[in-house]
Amino acid sequence: MSAKFQEIRQQNVEKCRKRREKYDEETGRLFDAFCTGAGIDKSFISILPEFQNFFLHLNPAAQLPSGDSSLEMPIALLKFPYDLLGEVFKQCNPLELYFLSKCSKKAQKTVKLGGSMNWKICYWGREQILIWRDDLNYIFDPTDKPEDYFKIESCESMKIPKEGAFDMFFYLIETFGMCIVKSLEIQSGNFHNFLEITKVLIERNMEIEHFYIGETLDLNEVVNVLPLISQMNITKELQCRNSFPPNFDYQLDKYPNSIRIYDSPWFGINQLLKCPCTRIELGDSGLSNQDLNVFFREWKKTEAFPNLRYLEVSSKNIDNLSSIFDMVPPITRRENPRIRFSAWLGEDDYIFMCDAVKVYKDDGTEAWLDVELGDVSKLEFLVWDPDRDMWEDEELDPSDDERYEDEEFDDEEFDDEEFDDEETEDEEPDEEESDEEGFDVYGCGLSASGALAIPKLIQNSTDDVTASEAKYPKRITYFNTKSIKNVTSGFGFSLFASENRLYGAGINNRFQIGGQLTDPSKFQDYYISAKKINIPAEEILEISSGRAHSLIRTEKGVFAIGDNNFGQCGRDPTVLEHIVGSDDSPLQPLTPPTSNPIVSIHCSLDTSFIVDSEGKVFSFGLGEDGQCGNESYGIQWNPSSVKGDLEGVRIQKIAGSTDTVMALSDEGEAFVWGQTEYGQAVGATDQIQLNVSRHLNLSSTIGPISSIATTQSSVIAQNKNGEVFVWGVGVLGMGPEAEVLKRPTRMDQPLFDGKKITSVSAGNSCMSATNESGRLFIWGENRYSSLGLGHSKRQLFPYQLFLPGDVRHVALGPDHSLFLVN
Repeated sequence: MSAKFQEIRQQNVEKCRKRREKYDEETGRLFDAFCTGAGIDKSFISILPEFQNFFLHLNPAAQLPSGDSSLEMPIALLKFPYDLLGEVFKQCNPLELYFLSKCSKKAQKTVKLGGSMNWKICYWGREQILIWRDDLNYIFDPTDKPEDYFKIESCESMKIPKEGAFDMFFYLIETFGMCIVKSLEIQSGNFHNFLEITKVLIERNMEIEHFYIGETLDLNEVVNVLPLISQMNITKELQCRNSFPPNFDYQLDKYPNSIRIYDSPWFGINQLLKCPCTRIELGDSGLSNQDLNVFFREWKKTEAFPNLRYLEVSSKNIDNLSSIFDMVPPITRRENPRIRFSAWLGEDDYIFMCDAVKVYKDDGTEAWLDVELGDVSKLEFLVWDPDRDMWEDEELDPSDDERYEDEEFDDEEFDDEEFDDEETEDEEPDEEESDEEGFDVYGCGLSASGALAIPKLIQNSTDDVTASEAKYPKRITYFNTKSIKNVTSGFGFSLFASENRLYGAGINNRFQIGGQLTDPSKFQDYYISAKKINIPAEEILEISSGRAHSLIRTEKGVFAIGDNNFGQCGRDPTVLEHIVGSDDSPLQPLTPPTSNPIVSIHCSLDTSFIVDSEGKVFSFGLGEDGQCGNESYGIQWNPSSVKGDLEGVRIQKIAGSTDTVMALSDEGEAFVWGQTEYGQAVGATDQIQLNVSRHLNLSSTIGPISSIATTQSSVIAQNKNGEVFVWGVGVLGMGPEAEVLKRPTRMDQPLFDGKKITSVSAGNSCMSATNESGRLFIWGENRYSSLGLGHSKRQLFPYQLFLPGDVRHVALGPDHSLFLVN
């Protein structure tokens, strides 16, 4: 058990001890008085676990009934002392208080005694309504089934009687005394509900922190929304993704802290000059060079635009025919050294800029301006604040390839005779190019191992490879013509696969990339340029890598290569410590205990998994934490079936970067086994190790799951609605105050540019999510700058990684990362 986990557990124990010391034996009699005076049978307490636990702390000798009991309604809370009643309610979460409030109207009024505790309400246009409390989202999910009423599920979700979004929204506000709407979103289909809710919010002047206008509204609807905005009390962010009719015109007269308008021809220079926002983002704008020059002349004046930190304008009217800020576009820094930096605008809002030009206000305030020309030109402007920004501006070595431009193929740079002394005349020559369609390959992180297959990154002053990092994603130009379709990242090595060829690069101390056992002259510890790996198959369907081994699924079966000390390559480790794939030790297909075709493979650290066409899962390798899931521990080299709750379920994929293993069924159900000491099992078990699979009851609360992944201590999942949930311990993407989440917690959609997520990934200590526009967001620990953000600091919130195209595949390794870009 880790020291951090022990510390968390000890803190919880200490909190309970102090709570018990706070009360004396009198509380036992007060509890009896509460039940008698309020007309509550003690059996009611067993329905609400928080009530039961709280009163047991008050009076450990109390004998509370167990099991389900009927509740006599209504409950009259008349005679109990209000001060103690308030203390009781403070221990309850919103779901439990809602349940109690439905007992009677007096009970509804009484639950306010616990205080609002900074609760905030969220409505995103669906039937569900959320309450945000202490970084947790509590979901109220309407249902038509009476048998499910008030059923509390595992992920802070309750089934409630369906009574309409409007009625439910204001029932919760009234009952809990909430004054703040954390987020309100209008979408097609909920316009009527939105109008009803907005009318009351305006009458009460309630604060709305984030207001979103979706992409699917009818043009007439969106036109009717804007006049309401000026009457609403929106404080933090207004985001509008919808289009507007031609010649639409409107003048905003109230502004939140940030505005993001993705179709903004109507937002002209006069509005921009009046805008007091901190962040302004205008897409498809009509602003021209002349307009922007007027703006910057005003900005230069002392005390003008005191709040402005960031401005972004995308416009077809920005050109190279006139100046902006006395410079003719493009406005960018071309000379070396180039400059990169990131700035923090507050909460989860980070800005990244590259090679911008420094400009000044009349009072000496520094800012950065960058204008790029194109079919739709883009201007970015950032006012530098050294007291708030997370990173200083950074001067880079001029040899860094940080612009992602297409490099000319350098024959000398990638000369295999110079960098790869393994290849000899008797080997089969590699093909020069392929007509197959593939993806561009980018990599970042530790390059000293050669895993990035870019020889120029290695400064080879002696016979040893020296440390070097690629802080930004760099294009691996060797694969420009190789039609790469899949990549994997192991510990210091990488595999790259086209439809019919496999390449490797990096550390080869355990034959991760192959070699010759009998001829030392044909074996290398490192390959700093790509090496072809011979696979006795014509079609490569899938690859996966662990710490020092890999599985390759082909039309002829599954092959394993690399370290076999724990049997992770499916061979007896007392006979074969490594699987090499050489002339004297050729690769052989695995022989799993199934006659069905294999449809999926996966490697965790030192354990391997295969899934057949009937959805059965087989495992082999290291099982010290129960990773094999077959009711045993230790080394298990012979493939065997995973046992437990997933038996009889059709599994599609296996996930897990370290020793926590997840299985995903074709119906979106999740199963877990292996190491579970950090709460990865979310209530399925209290054990810190599982050697059989256990079902996670997630689909009933967050919906069917489409994608799931694990780090060494946490889990990330994406449901079929494109929403992302995280839980466990570590950098979870929810900020420095949320590094321990006991239940799946939804990440706000604006973190991902307001779009749905299509896939999630995880490495040993980092996570990523790709949205429907192909944009990649990444966060977590950042060893060797493996996140590609230009630094090696922890990234606490999702940050968009800038790549020149749509991201199609992500491989997050422990020390480097690979990306396939369309």
